[in-house]
Amino acid sequence: MKTQNLIKIVTVGAAGILFSTALNAASTYVAQTTTLMNKAGDSVGTLTPGTKLDIIKKSGKNTKVRVSGWSAFGAETVIFKKVGKRIILGILDESVVSKVKKGKSKTDEFESIWNESSFTAWVKTSNLVASQNKVWDKADKLFKQRCGGCHQAHPPHEFTANQWPNIVKAMKDRAGLTSDDQWLLTKFMQEHAKDMH
Repeated sequence: MKTQNLIKIVTVGAAGILFSTALNAASTYVAQTTTLMNKAGDSVGTLTPGTKLDIIKKSGKNTKVRVSGWSAFGAETVIFKKVGKRIILGILDESVVSKVKKGKSKTDEFESIWNESSFTAWVKTSNLVASQNKVWDKADKLFKQRCGGCHQAHPPHEFTANQWPNIVKAMKDRAGLTSDDQWLLTKFMQEHAKDMH
């Protein structure tokens, strides 16, 4: 009896190694463009690939998480990674903006006001990974496959984090990128941009 239980645990553990590793950590990362949900499972926003999340709890196939960053005054539906850096972590529906917790405020070099912001919601556990490197490895492979077919590929450090979204958007159709590919590649280029080192 004990042997059968041990085998069962090992089998389940081996099959769900990525899943359990992600949940046992204090934080986790978004593997792909992911829907934020309320407890009922309705969409309340979107998270971008590579976004770091704090794990709150797991329930069934979903995990309650917290995304934390900064919101610019006038753009409260968007949570950015850093003040002045337009690296989007998540985009919230207008209906839930009032539930965003605010912290301290900062003013950037252009006199724009930014507020520390965090939001709690649910995501599918299957869309989480324990290591951000797994996300960037996938993005790097996509970059090597799709960028450089028509010209020499521009390395991430050639432009700033704020320049990359428009560059990737302009190349989306020529490179045959889906919307999810575009988010993944944009985040990868931004995170490795010249002003992020």
